[in-house]
Amino acid sequence: MHGSVETDRQDEAALLRRSQAGDAAAYAALLHLVAARVSRPPLPWAEPEAQQRRTEAVLRLAHRLLHTADPNRPLGPWVDGLAAAVDRDAAAPSWPGMVSRMRRLVAGTPRRALGPVRRAAAAAAGLRAPPRGRA
Repeated sequence: MHGSVETDRQDEAALLRRSQAGDAAAYAALLHLVAARVSRPPLPWAEPEAQQRRTEAVLRLAHRLLHTADPNRPLGPWVDGLAAAVDRDAAAPSWPGMVSRMRRLVAGTPRRALGPVRRAAAAAAGLRAPPRGRA
């Protein structure tokens, strides 16, 4: 069993080296390996469409960061790191989503009371705060 794991690792390293050198067939095989690792085992709580989007996001990230993979290291932890980064990004709220939620939250609040909120938001974003009298 130990020999087959080492052989698999050598095969992955060879695929990675050939992919980084521009071999299209090796690149396609490498992406199949990445997709198989990311989509297995499927997340029991995720819908199939969400799992597919996650796999596609990891594949896009692998494409962008292929040059950072080290052929002398196992491929699995690199792919797992990409998947973790995709999961973190998916869990992070988006700025437009936060703005719309904030608007719903403060709907009906008097305009004058929103001044401190706007100044704090502007400061957090690194923007110039609105004048105090014009909240």
